[in-house]
Amino acid sequence: MTLAKKYYMQVIFIYIFSIIGIILLTEKSLAETLTHMMMISIIIISLFISGEYIFENQSKLQFSKIFLSLSMFFYLLEAVATECQMEFYSAVPYVGIDSLLHFIRNGMLSLGVFFMLIDHGEKWNKLRLIIDVFVFGFFVIYISWFGFINIYINTAVYDDFQKVFAILYIAADAMIVFCYILIYMHESSYLIKTSKQMEILAFGYILFSDLIYFYSIVQNAYYPYMLNKLIPISFFLIALSLDGENVEYIYENGVQETDKYLMIILVGMGMVSFRINPDLMTGVLFSIMVIFRLFSDRYTRNYELSESLVQSYIETNKNLKLKAEDLSKLSFELENRIIQRTRELENINKELVDAVNTDILTRLPNRTSFIGILDSMIASGNFEFAVIFIDVDRFKTINDWYGHEVGDYILSQVARRIRKNIDEEDIIARLGGDEFGLVIKNFQDRLDIINFSGKILSDLRRPFITKERKIFITVSVGISIYPEHAKTRSMLMKYADIALYKSKAEGKDRYTIYDLVMRKAENRRLEIENILYDAIEKNEFSVEYKPQFEIQGSELKVLEAFIKWDSDIIGSIKETEFLGIAEENGLIIHIGKLLLEEVIKDLKYINTKYNSDIVIAINISPRQFMEPMFVEDMKVQILKYDVKPNWLEIEVTEELIMSNEELIIKRLNEISSLGIKVVLDKFGKGYSSFIHLKKLPIDKLKLDAEFIKNIENEDDYKIVRAIMLMCKYMGVYSAAEEVSNNRQIRILKSMECDFAQGDIYGKNMNLEEIENNYFNI
Repeated sequence: MTLAKKYYMQVIFIYIFSIIGIILLTEKSLAETLTHMMMISIIIISLFISGEYIFENQSKLQFSKIFLSLSMFFYLLEAVATECQMEFYSAVPYVGIDSLLHFIRNGMLSLGVFFMLIDHGEKWNKLRLIIDVFVFGFFVIYISWFGFINIYINTAVYDDFQKVFAILYIAADAMIVFCYILIYMHESSYLIKTSKQMEILAFGYILFSDLIYFYSIVQNAYYPYMLNKLIPISFFLIALSLDGENVEYIYENGVQETDKYLMIILVGMGMVSFRINPDLMTGVLFSIMVIFRLFSDRYTRNYELSESLVQSYIETNKNLKLKAEDLSKLSFELENRIIQRTRELENINKELVDAVNTDILTRLPNRTSFIGILDSMIASGNFEFAVIFIDVDRFKTINDWYGHEVGDYILSQVARRIRKNIDEEDIIARLGGDEFGLVIKNFQDRLDIINFSGKILSDLRRPFITKERKIFITVSVGISIYPEHAKTRSMLMKYADIALYKSKAEGKDRYTIYDLVMRKAENRRLEIENILYDAIEKNEFSVEYKPQFEIQGSELKVLEAFIKWDSDIIGSIKETEFLGIAEENGLIIHIGKLLLEEVIKDLKYINTKYNSDIVIAINISPRQFMEPMFVEDMKVQILKYDVKPNWLEIEVTEELIMSNEELIIKRLNEISSLGIKVVLDKFGKGYSSFIHLKKLPIDKLKLDAEFIKNIENEDDYKIVRAIMLMCKYMGVYSAAEEVSNNRQIRILKSMECDFAQGDIYGKNMNLEEIENNYFNI
């Protein structure tokens, strides 16, 4: 019915034109049938509109709208009954069920308007309403009686039953007129809403139609007139007016001067009364009513003011009561808020205490809490315990390659696996970064600690599964024991830290228990770390080369580069002493760049000067290799000094590949695509070397020195020979390092090894010594 509501004017015009067309163009009996069908159709549409409104507004439904909807229903029954019972063009209507339904329909309309009056009257001036009911009620009754009812009663044509029904029609119409006058007089903006205009038009037409009906009855000239075919339009408008709250206003500021119009209506009704019954009594009554209504205005205004004051007083008291209740509520709410805020502050304080003593990522005790636990345990001094430091090897590499989100995941999983291996009374804490601290209480002897540490190492070697890949890690472990090694917390932590660094210096993925010999080594390490920064600034580093020969022809082919440090403070320092420290603190990246540029400069110099194709091999540290710009830096240096890429060899270890296999392989492919050769150093030392061979762009394998050292041993001989055969079949060069005697050379030659290096071929030399020994001969 939404379309009917939207295009209601079009619906009305179509209906009117259809009725006129049917009456004018069709035979009379057929026209009567068709027009009744049209009437029934439009009233059914009206019923659907009112039903829709009632269904949507059940919670706020008014009696006036219920009765108006019922009037439509009874009009539908009346139309059907009329179709069935009424004879066409009868001079006198047959009084039957249709007349009863007509009366019920008008009764429903009257009740609807009456309840409309009640709905509107709640906000009116009660004294003025009483006066207007008296004055206008008098004239409505007077006009109805002398103008209609009395005439009809005196008509001899109809029987008493028909007269009763006619009087009831008139009474219902009078009720509608009376109520609408009151509503109009007391509602200043009644005509502003389109819904109210629809009601006035609808009821006005119904009254007009009933007047014509009454007139035709009185004149004994009743016939089914066309105007009664248009009554369904009135009910259609009433149905549309039910949803008046959603109808737009015609005027924005339509304020009616009701008193002026009221007097006009009152005078008009008086004149009509005098015209119907022109006698002196009517004139007197007319004058009294007008004067009474005119002079009562002052009293109604005072009453309205009094009512307004009373209402204002009541409203003020009500507002004061509400404010008192609001203040009481506010006081209660404030009290609750204070309690709630106190609890929140307690929770915040608890959270702050937890934050001070707890690591956010792993939810473990942090360094501060760990120190407090150690202090309290030492203060009690009743039992022996071990302090264990665990550090994730090359953790910065994981963060650099996978991002901090993956790094955080690895740390949380490391914490979970460690916690799973300790007892409830033992302590685990995150000391910071990738370092964890443990306090192990229940152990019998050192063997228990060794077994526990081995179990931790083994458990953490298992891969960590992320969404995209498997990640392998290793850890280094340092151990000190109370009270064997120290009786203070600071010294226990220091010794555990020294043992941890010894584990890292010896190759990582291992545990070390502190002993007194380590103190001297630690002092040496700290001394080297302190002067390493100055050494870079002073450029105390230089490059030395170890020759690598083609074993079959004894021709120099490769120079392996090593970095040498001669400190102004503590003298010459071995690579094995300072490179691990530089790797830990990140200085290896700067040192590696210096080494790379120096090597390429020397490479350009020696191959240009001697028109040779010597290759220089460079060992790349894991941290330097993981630098995002590492390959780009190599390209820049190659272009800067205009050297051939195949004059360079990059040596990587299996340990580096294991740290991040997928990304390392990708980077090695980038290096190989430049023309730089890739060498897998210390082959055979790892546990998955053969798996890597089929994945990596390898040009050469360098056997681990342990195989060459024991090559005369039958088992090692078989392994080396198998590796040499595999290299031949794969098209990969083979190399042996740390060859120390002629017997080893003969064995390697028999196996068809490609290259060899060691002290028997020459020790580390600077570039000038290389020139003198191998080129200026």
